[in-house]
Amino acid sequence: MSAPGEAGASFDCFGSACGALVSGAGSAGSAEDAVALVRERLLTWHAQFSRFLPDSELSRLNADPRREVPVSSLMARLARAVHTAGALTSGLVDATL
Repeated sequence: MSAPGEAGASFDCFGSACGALVSGAGSAGSAEDAVALVRERLLTWHAQFSRFLPDSELSRLNADPRREVPVSSLMARLARAVHTAGALTSGLVDATL
């Protein structure tokens, strides 16, 4: 149960359960508006980066036989973050499945 001025939601995303809990209003609007924005953003990223959805950018990238493939700026940022996380943790964090 949320307190007054709070909103929350849980939903399936990234092969797991995701959730958002927001307290108070902000630049996204009310707490309810912010929770809806979080949900929409995470589901959009899921659709873009899922290896289980054949139409996702990641699946198309993985299926492309070219040595160099153009990608969205967000995919490029994700690839850099994945590489950095692996390097900084000596491979403990590995999102290169």
